[in-house]
Order: sequence, then C-alpha cells, then structure tokens
Amino acid sequence: NIEEVGMGMESGSENVLKSMGKYYPSDLLRELNKQIAEQEIATTYYVIIAYPTSKIEDEIKTIKLIEELFKINENMLVIGSLYLPGYVQPLSIPLYERFGLEIVPIERI
Repeated sequence: NIEEVGMGMESGSENVLKSMGKYYPSDLLRELNKQIAEQEIATTYYVIIAYPTSKIEDEIKTIKLIEELFKINENMLVIGSLYLPGYVQPLSIPLYERFGLEIVPIERI
C-alpha cells in the first residue's frame, strides 16, 4: 500500500508555472488531491517561493491553492523552497503570517 506521496506543486499561479515550463492546470491538482485524500494517503506538496517571474499576486494564488487543498486533504504537508540562484525577491512575512503559515529554517523541518 502507498502511505505517502510527494508532488511538486511549484506555484498556484498558472503564469509562474508557464514561465517554469511546468504548466498544468490547478484543477488537475485539485482532482488529484481529492483522489489521494479519499485513499487516506499522506501528501507532501513542494512549492517554490519568490521565483523570478513571481509577483506578490502569484504568491497569494499559491497560498489560496494550498488552503483549498488542505480543506480537502488535512493529511498534507507543504514545503516551500526559496528560489536562490543569484536572485532573491523579498518575502512578505506578514502575508504568510496572515494565512497562518510559518517560514522556518530548513534545519527545523
């Protein structure tokens, strides 16, 4: 039996996904999440924070998608990675706190 699955969500913004060359509709992710939840499989989603083409509106879309997925599947974890190769966009800590997310150093995970 499968007990856990990990998936690269990357972003909740279709524009950012297209710029990554990883476009898939968020409806597909919602449907997969629903099917996984029905099987009671633990799920880990990986997101990229502050991708070079990402704007604050894109980060908000990602947070809202995470909220939607969590309503369907409470047995999930989200791991966010900061995009770093020579480009760092400032994180909006109050935005993440508003949605109840905590930004923690990788060694605490």
